[in-house]
Amino acid sequence: CGYLSFKCRDRCLCPRCCYRFLAGPLVDEFGDVVLAGIQSFYICISLNANPDEAIRFKYRDFERADRDVVKGSRLCTPCNPAHYGIPFQTEDDIEQCRLVWKLFAEAIHELTGTGRHQRFLGVVGGPELSMQFQPLRVIPHCNFVVWTSSFTEDDARELRRLIRAKFRNCRPLKKLRLYPSLACYRLRSRDDLRAVLSYSMKPIDL
Repeated sequence: CGYLSFKCRDRCLCPRCCYRFLAGPLVDEFGDVVLAGIQSFYICISLNANPDEAIRFKYRDFERADRDVVKGSRLCTPCNPAHYGIPFQTEDDIEQCRLVWKLFAEAIHELTGTGRHQRFLGVVGGPELSMQFQPLRVIPHCNFVVWTSSFTEDDARELRRLIRAKFRNCRPLKKLRLYPSLACYRLRSRDDLRAVLSYSMKPIDL
C-alpha cells in the first residue's frame, strides 16, 4: 500500500489506510475542538477480573507520558493469561461482546444532552477489542472523547454505577466473571486531544 499511489483500503489492518480513511478525518473534524469554558475528557470503559473497585476506577489529568501508553487493554488485563477477558470462539461469544459494547454506549448516551442530569455536551468514539491468542480470548471495551462544562470525580463514579446497574439487569451477562472498569482522563491541550483521537481509530495490531 502506498506504492505508485496504490491504496489497499484495508482500514482494519493497514496503518496507512486506517489513518487516511478513519483516524485522519476524525482528527481533522474534532482535533481543534477546544472551547472556552468547555473541558474534554478521554473515557475508556472496559472489563476487569479484579473485584476491587479501587483498581477499576481512574480519574486524573492526561499526562505527556500517557501519549505512548494510552492503551485501553492496559486498564483491564488480569495477571493470569488463562483468565484474560472472555472466550471468543462461538457465535454466542461474539454476541456477548456486542451486548457489552451496547451497554457501554447506552450509558454514555444517557448522559449526553442538555438535560439537568446529563453531563456531556458531545461525544465521539466507539468500540474496540483487545485480543489474546492461545487461548483465544478478548476484552471488549470502548474509547470515547467527551466535551463537557463540568465532569467531576463524583460524576465519573455515577457513570460507573450506571454501567454496573445495566450489567446487573442484563440476564445474558449474568455468567460474566468480569466487572466494569472506568478510566477518565482530562485532556488539557490540543495535542492531547489529537493523540487520543488518533489512538481511538487505529489498525488491528497482529
